[in-house]
Amino acid sequence: MLLAELDAAFGHRAGRHTYDGETGSGIAVRRVDRALQIDRSHRCELLLAEARVIGGGVGLRVAGAAAARGAETNFTAMLAAAAIGAFAVLAGLGKLVQWLAKHGARRARGLLRLALSGLGGPNSLAPAAAPALGLGVALLCALAQAQANFVEQVERTAPQRAPSVVYTEIPAAEAARFDETVFRAVGEALELERYARAPILTARFLSRNGVPIDINAVKEGERWLVDGDIGVSSVPRRPEAQVIEEGIFWDGPTASAEVSIEAEAAKGAGFRIGDELGFEVAGVPISAKLTSMRKVDFGSFGPTFAVLFSPGSIDGAITRHVAIARLEPDEEERVVKAIAGPYPNVGVLRIRDALAAAAELFRSLRLAIQAVAAIAIIAGALAVAGAVAAGARRRIYEGAVLRALGATRLQALLAVAIELALTGAAAAGIGAVLGFAAAYALIVHVFEADWHWHWPVAVEVIGGAVAALGLGGALAGWIALSDPPARTLKAERATA
Repeated sequence: MLLAELDAAFGHRAGRHTYDGETGSGIAVRRVDRALQIDRSHRCELLLAEARVIGGGVGLRVAGAAAARGAETNFTAMLAAAAIGAFAVLAGLGKLVQWLAKHGARRARGLLRLALSGLGGPNSLAPAAAPALGLGVALLCALAQAQANFVEQVERTAPQRAPSVVYTEIPAAEAARFDETVFRAVGEALELERYARAPILTARFLSRNGVPIDINAVKEGERWLVDGDIGVSSVPRRPEAQVIEEGIFWDGPTASAEVSIEAEAAKGAGFRIGDELGFEVAGVPISAKLTSMRKVDFGSFGPTFAVLFSPGSIDGAITRHVAIARLEPDEEERVVKAIAGPYPNVGVLRIRDALAAAAELFRSLRLAIQAVAAIAIIAGALAVAGAVAAGARRRIYEGAVLRALGATRLQALLAVAIELALTGAAAAGIGAVLGFAAAYALIVHVFEADWHWHWPVAVEVIGGAVAALGLGGALAGWIALSDPPARTLKAERATA
């Protein structure tokens, strides 16, 4: 329930919403497929439009962004290609580690030289361990970082940028009085940073310069703009948080109808400044000239409509407003009580509660993420163990040679342990870097959200890999050095 409300309140550019209940606490919103035909007389159009005004992204834009990108890419093929590419990169980096160890051994001394010599030798575990163990570590770090960032978005970033409550279906004729009612309940006139209201209605693109819109000619990721009803509004001047990329935004009333569109969507649709765009607004066809393209931060507080009309262009069709506010819990309760009587049809969306539910959901994913990644890491560890077992005979022989040359059993044991610990550090370190890079690309470039570093995961994974392989190396060395060196060398010579 809360997640559905939150999805409506923070609806991203992909998808459509429909009203499925009464106002107030009974609001329920559900996402439906674009292909679903919606009765335009139904109030769902209004709620769809209202959802667009709210800071339409922040942490919960994640679901909408994934849907938008899902239309563009076959994720199964993409993930398969990414896995193959990551395996190739890790194998190559494993070879690089082997080369570096080989050359580094020349400058090292003592046990470190012995360990680097083994790591850089022809039977090095690095080329096998890097892809086998690194893929699991990369998966764990990528998923854990993404999950931690999603939690950060809905717990910290969203409350700072998003409204705590949304008031929908405010009658246009009562909008000013509604503001006064809210201010009296709060006890002060709220500044724009805490309260904003805007007219709201839905519109549909019809044509460009008299030619019907060809959806197939629109960039696939931006078809949300023209393939159905979208929320629009009208403002007298440019919203402060929005930057004009092309054209000039009006300042006050205009001689003829003008429209401003979010830049990325407008360019994806092939629109240009000066185009005469046709719309259907409340069942009435109108036209407006495209005079500017804006960069819109859908996660900001304020009117984040993709399409804005100049004053007077659609005033006759406006019957409802939507308001957003940042209020304390006790202020929210006072406002609800104050508007319950005079405005019974005004809906209330409590974003604070929905954000808390979403944060809890993302936190609950942690166990599932760890379980999936643990399987991959265990599989990689078993592959490394197989490689160690395959080289057991060589290690027994090398250990015997070292002891015959004067090394103590402890020194030979430590040499093997350090070699495998370095192997684990290299494989886990490379995997962690790739995992962080993948998570960064996902959060910043796909979901267009703020990035937050979470180092404990990487530190724990790399430390665990070093400890596990180091102890495994010590155990393997103990087994390899259990026989006297003379017996081992004699047996090796007999089988040669």
